[in-house]
Amino acid sequence: MREYYEKVIFGYQKLDAALSKEKSAKCILLLLSLSFGILILLLNIIYPLYADDWGYTFITGSELTQKITSFSDILNSQYQHYFLHGGRTIVHIIAESLLLLKGYWTDIINSMAYVLFAYIIYKISNLNKRANPSLFFFINILIWFFQPAFAQTILWITGSANYLWGTLIIISFLYFFCQSFIKQDNNNSIYKCIVFVLFGIIAGWTNENTAIGMIILIGILMIYLKHTQKKIPVWMLFGLTGAIIGFIIMIAAPGNYLRYENVIEGNKLLQQSKVKFYFSRLLPVIGDFYKFALPLVMIYSLTLVTYIYFDKKRNTRIIYLSLCFCLAGLMADLAMVTSPEFPPRAWFGIITFFIIAIGIIYANLKTDHIYISVIKTLLIFFASIYFILSYQRGFKDLYAINKIFEKREQIINRQPNKTEFDFVTQESINPQTGFPMIDEIPSKPNHWINMFYLRYHNIKSFKIESDK
Repeated sequence: MREYYEKVIFGYQKLDAALSKEKSAKCILLLLSLSFGILILLLNIIYPLYADDWGYTFITGSELTQKITSFSDILNSQYQHYFLHGGRTIVHIIAESLLLLKGYWTDIINSMAYVLFAYIIYKISNLNKRANPSLFFFINILIWFFQPAFAQTILWITGSANYLWGTLIIISFLYFFCQSFIKQDNNNSIYKCIVFVLFGIIAGWTNENTAIGMIILIGILMIYLKHTQKKIPVWMLFGLTGAIIGFIIMIAAPGNYLRYENVIEGNKLLQQSKVKFYFSRLLPVIGDFYKFALPLVMIYSLTLVTYIYFDKKRNTRIIYLSLCFCLAGLMADLAMVTSPEFPPRAWFGIITFFIIAIGIIYANLKTDHIYISVIKTLLIFFASIYFILSYQRGFKDLYAINKIFEKREQIINRQPNKTEFDFVTQESINPQTGFPMIDEIPSKPNHWINMFYLRYHNIKSFKIESDK
């Protein structure tokens, strides 16, 4: 029995060594990238335009009368948006550009953004390391299972522009800081400073709470560098300055204050005292942290303990960098205390920071130890099965919703006079899982989703009539 066990272990180690070779690992990594890219593309194709998507096909401020037909229209729309609605100009330019493209091009580009997003997380986690396919696999698994609004932030066009694309810009910016931090690189140039101040402005001008996490992360990296080496790279200072400028431009948008006034009108506690309101928001924010982030914190803690236990020559910079991402996630979470609402999709950047923290430690685990190697293989096996089952359920649910939306499109397109068409239907969407995160279009004509749907399709009315 012992001989048989030793043969199995020897065979496993031999196979693991063969798959771990650089050439094999790169091939597997490419195959995984293509596989996840195709799976996300299939979901993108069947995810319908919904809610804000319909509204963002019109120039902001035109009262849903002027459709966007060119990039100059997008710039005009976002100029108006900045003064009327909010300051996320960069991501809304992306949203309106994707909506202008339409069709399969939008689906393909959005899917490529997802693969690039996962790859940048992988690159930050795997700095100065050989190709690590299992790391890339687990990153995608963590994104799938732990992003609380996966469909809303990765498949829905407006949501993906705000969260997937916005966070992609932020972590792409952070990659260079992390690379310099680990490599202890101090190269400076005027060109590099100019590039990073501009890059920083764009990164800071994307998403409020994620940008706060980014700025804090850069700040604490620079504090560490200040205490361990003589000079902080000048381009880092320019990059941080740019990020702060971009963030200020975003939050200073007059549209933010117009929306804030509307919130105050409907919130008595906020009218009485802002301090009391912020304290009242603290418990819900902490509660959501336990709900959405605590499982990742536990995974991170377990991974960190394993790393410290098995690697006696552990790299303190690796541990510090991972803790910085944890702190960035925590600060991005606490920043939502100032917001009157905290929808699950707003967790996207926070969860991303924690996934990166886990990835950094996992990438540095000593997988040549047999116990860690076997556990890794078992996790890949069971995670794959669970992912396939979960994906199948989500795809089936989303496909059924897509068919109803397509059927409605066909009915509308057959009308000889759309502007006089009163659309009444008894068929409503009925999601079987929480994956699609698509609600039925309200029948109330004054509801904003109903209004967007009517103007987008240029019809008179839309109503769901219950089948009695």
